[in-house]
Amino acid sequence: MSKNLTVEQWLKIINIYKNEGIRIAELEYRIIKSKVLKHSCEIRKRTKRKAKLVNIYGMTSLTRKKGSGRYKKRYDSDIPGIIDDLNEEQKREIIEDWIKKKRDEQERQSINKIKTLNTTLKARIILMHRTSFYKKMC
Repeated sequence: MSKNLTVEQWLKIINIYKNEGIRIAELEYRIIKSKVLKHSCEIRKRTKRKAKLVNIYGMTSLTRKKGSGRYKKRYDSDIPGIIDDLNEEQKREIIEDWIKKKRDEQERQSINKIKTLNTTLKARIILMHRTSFYKKMC
């Protein structure tokens, strides 16, 4: 996994680029990244782009924006506890609502993710004939 540079590291590289040139800035980038990078043109482009952003927008352009990066993992381990707390009527209501939603969406992929249902039942849920369901899967 690659290491992202901090704002201070980028500012150091940008200052080297402005004062000493792109080649020395590229060497510093390689030292900070501490791994072998093949394409020096990509490093140079990235350094020039970051320097331009700092000139135009200031240091705020180097900070990460909200929503950048990986999505947070879903926390689904509480689902069995929620199911245990529901009575039979509530379970039936939730299942009926889910089936109605799947019929409206007509999404075979999401129903195919459920391994415990047989194909006939999956086809019945989305109001499709069993043979048509087989053909649509291919």
